[in-house]
Amino acid sequence: MHGGNTYIHENIRLDFSSNCNVTCRPEVIEAALEGTKAAGVYPDIDGTLLREKTAERFSGRFACELQAEHVIPGNGASELIYACIRALSPVQTMLLEPVFTEYARACAACHIPVVPYELRAGDYELGRYFTCVINKQPKDSMLVLCNPNNPTGQLIEPELLVRILDICKRYGIYVLLDECFIEFTRAESMLGRLDRYPNLVILSAYTKTYAIPGLRLGFAFSKNQELLAKIKSQLPPWNISTPAMYAGIKAGDLSVLTEEELSRMEAEREFLVYELKKRGLVVYRSDANFIFFSSGIELAEKLLEQGILIRDCSDFVNVPQKHYRICVRTREENQSLLEAIDRIYKQEN
Repeated sequence: MHGGNTYIHENIRLDFSSNCNVTCRPEVIEAALEGTKAAGVYPDIDGTLLREKTAERFSGRFACELQAEHVIPGNGASELIYACIRALSPVQTMLLEPVFTEYARACAACHIPVVPYELRAGDYELGRYFTCVINKQPKDSMLVLCNPNNPTGQLIEPELLVRILDICKRYGIYVLLDECFIEFTRAESMLGRLDRYPNLVILSAYTKTYAIPGLRLGFAFSKNQELLAKIKSQLPPWNISTPAMYAGIKAGDLSVLTEEELSRMEAEREFLVYELKKRGLVVYRSDANFIFFSSGIELAEKLLEQGILIRDCSDFVNVPQKHYRICVRTREENQSLLEAIDRIYKQEN
C-alpha cells in the first residue's frame, strides 16, 4: 500500500496521501512532452547529459562537489532501492521501523534477513543510544536510514547522524541513506561527505521536489566507483525513458523550493499541526512536508466518502491502527481537509 493510489477510488477531489511539492514547475512537464517527440529512437543508454546536469544541480544546491561519474539515474528511487540491495547483498539489513515499506520488500525479494529496530512509539525519535546497537552488527551488514524519515517526517540529529556514519565505516557496514525529502527541510545533505564514507550510498529523487511521480526519476550517489559499478550492473539498459530524461535535464536548470516556497510550506505545516492538535488528535513532530498523526476513530475511510485521500499507515511496522500521514498542501486545501474532519467528528458525536 502506497500513497497516491487514486486509481482504485472514485471521485477523489483532494489527495493528501502523496507527499509531492504543491508548487510545480510547468517547464519540467513541457520538457517531458518534448521528449515524447524523440520516442522513435532509444534514449541515451548512459544518460550522460542527465548525469552531468544532476551532478551540477545537486552540487550547487548542497555546496558539494559531484561529477557525472558519481550519479546513477533510476526509474524512481524505488528501482534503485532494489538495485542497491541486490548489488551489495548484505548479510543482513537493519531497518529503523517505521520506515518506507519498499526496503523490507526489497530485502525479502533478495532473501536478505531484516533486523528491525523499533523507534520509540511515544515520539518515534532516534535516540543517541542507537549507536550502541550498530557496533554489534556483523561486517557487511547494511543500515538503512531515511532522513527525514517516512512516514514520521523527522530528521536525525546532525551530530548523531555523523556519529552513526563513522561507526558504520569503522565496522564495515554499508549505509543506504534516503534523502528523498531532505529538500523540504533546512538540513544539511550528506552528499558533501561522500568522500569520507566509501561505504555510503545516498538516494534522492525528483519525484517529490518537482512533483513528477508519474515520470519516475531517482538517483543514487556515491564516490565509491566499485559500489556504483555493482549497482549499475543490477539495472536494465535504457531504464530511463526519453521523456523522463528530458524532464530531468530541464529540472537541473530550475530552482525549486525557494526560500519563499519553503517558508510557506513550513507555515502551512505549523497551521495544520496546530489545528489538528486543537481537535484532540495526537500529532508527532515533523520536519518535512507531511505530518504523521493518530486519531481515536477510523479517519481514512470516512474521508474517502468525502473525496479526500489520506495515507493509512497501518501497514507500517511498529505503527498501531488509526495512524495516518497527510501531505502539507495549500491553505485552501488544508482548510478543506480540516472541515471534512470536523464533519466526521460531528457525526461521531
